[in-house]
Amino acid sequence: MKILLILFLSLATIRAQTSVAYSPVMGYNTVYLDAGASVVTNPFINGSIYSGNAIVDGETFTINNVLSNNITDYPYYVEITSTNYNGSIFDVISNNKNIITASNVPSSLQGQDVSINIRPHTTIQQFISNSTGLQDYSDALSTPDGNGGCVTYIYISGGIVAGDYVSPASNVIVYPEEGLIINNSANVSIKFWGELVYTNDIQ
Repeated sequence: MKILLILFLSLATIRAQTSVAYSPVMGYNTVYLDAGASVVTNPFINGSIYSGNAIVDGETFTINNVLSNNITDYPYYVEITSTNYNGSIFDVISNNKNIITASNVPSSLQGQDVSINIRPHTTIQQFISNSTGLQDYSDALSTPDGNGGCVTYIYISGGIVAGDYVSPASNVIVYPEEGLIINNSANVSIKFWGELVYTNDIQ
């Protein structure tokens, strides 16, 4: 009995000294497309460049740390990870050290101290940079236009241009859980990796 009691106390001590760590659910996947038209969604989101608290004031989020880079050279977004706005995202317009300005921030968030992530958007360029088999000038990618139609972009030499075959379109955003229609003339494979979209952290 004494031995069992000592063992129980030892296990209790070990349990009290352990800590719990959480990390985002990470993964990767390769999608294979036969020639033709397919709807493709990215099952992942890009890793965050900032995770922490922010004070909301108007359209701005004031964060504790200073961002070392200007995040307007690439499309980023603020993702709310607390309050009843958990999962809501707002496109970043500009930043200045520790102040992030975003679009369409609801007035009900004003003055709140919220938990956020700042993440780079997935873009069409990210889709095609991780792909093989796309054909110059003949293959196209289309995104919803918000009115029931599509906007079409053309694959050209590892890049993306608008339907005029000239205007750069590499930073066109593909929002989380939004799909692309890909019209490919030959078989194509696309690799995806990152954090799983809208999952809870796991231990």
